[in-house]
This record gives sequence, structure tokens and C-alpha cells, in this order.
Amino acid sequence: LGWGSGMTGTTIGLCLDDEVRAEIRDTCGLKAPGFEAPKSRRTVMNPNGEIKFVPGWVKFKSL
Repeated sequence: LGWGSGMTGTTIGLCLDDEVRAEIRDTCGLKAPGFEAPKSRRTVMNPNGEIKFVPGWVKFKSL
């Protein structure tokens, strides 16, 4: 599951506070407003351009 290590794995992102990290992410064109992490470039969108799914994440249900 998942893909690559993302921004936090390839930058100093973890050394920055959340607001600064979000500002950098959004400035670099990786906006995902109102959507749960990860802020991936790889997303599945509906015809209206809204993010519907983020590949690599699953929903786990304990039986």
C-alpha cells in the first residue's frame, strides 16, 4: 500500500510546524483542501475535479 515517501520523507518538512508545512505544500501546487492526509499528487477525481479517493489507503474494519 502507499507510494513513495512523500514530502516529509524527502524534505525537512518534519522540522517545520504544521502551518508552514501546509503553506509550502500549497505553494508547490499540491493543494488538497478539506481532504484528509496524505496530500498526494496521485488522486482519483470525479468529473467535477473533486478528490474522491487517494490510492494506497484502505479502510480497516475489525470483525
